[in-house]
Amino acid sequence: MNNTLILKVKRVATTLLRLLYVPKCAACGTRLSLREAEQGVLCPLCFLRYENEKDATCPVCAARLSSCTCLAPGMPKTAARKMVKLVRYRPREDETSARMIYTLKHKNLVDLQRFFAGELAAPLANILPCEREEYLVTYPPRSRSSYRRDGFDHAAALGRELAAKLGVAFLPTLSRGNTGVQKKLSRTARLQAAAESYALRSGVDLHGKHVILVDDIATTGATLAAACRLLRRAGAKEVIFAVLAITPAAFSGAGRG
Repeated sequence: MNNTLILKVKRVATTLLRLLYVPKCAACGTRLSLREAEQGVLCPLCFLRYENEKDATCPVCAARLSSCTCLAPGMPKTAARKMVKLVRYRPREDETSARMIYTLKHKNLVDLQRFFAGELAAPLANILPCEREEYLVTYPPRSRSSYRRDGFDHAAALGRELAAKLGVAFLPTLSRGNTGVQKKLSRTARLQAAAESYALRSGVDLHGKHVILVDDIATTGATLAAACRLLRRAGAKEVIFAVLAITPAAFSGAGRG
């Protein structure tokens, strides 16, 4: 079977699946038409809202948030020097991006994982060299309780898709104990808990590697900083943070989570 025929079979199979299992908007839950589903994961209205939310500006450099690489000033000195992010996370304001991230965390939707991976891949492609053999993508694992509840690790799924988009390796490097929910902790307590939560997997050697650490939300940056410290300890030459959203606390150094 040649490649052209394989592609045609895949397209037909995808069309049949979409007809049998009607996809819904990842933000508002309305049913998508076949054409809308082929174009993305959002209905037209939610897509416009999401694009508007991406127009938020960075509080450090005043550039469009999704096009800058500023690191949150409140993050520990052990953190990386570059951070790619898409939007501000403000769930209480019922923003489209917040609802999308909630869906990503609790529903194992490949189309949404690929959508967000593509969104992160675009700004990352601007700062990565053409030759990417020394680059890899990894992630901080979910807590065991969250994994048992939802049945999957959304950060791992997002990391795999991002690595595929960038054409680099994907490597699980970290393990995590069952330390409870960090979002209920104060900033100081979260920094301490994050430092105690993660460990390097056995045999991980990152000498000479440039590591892209992907996660959904940066609140205080505690998780990213703790993971970065371990990755550097394993020999990583550089660590780049790639997150879908940041909270105001990430840049103010205040707040919870």
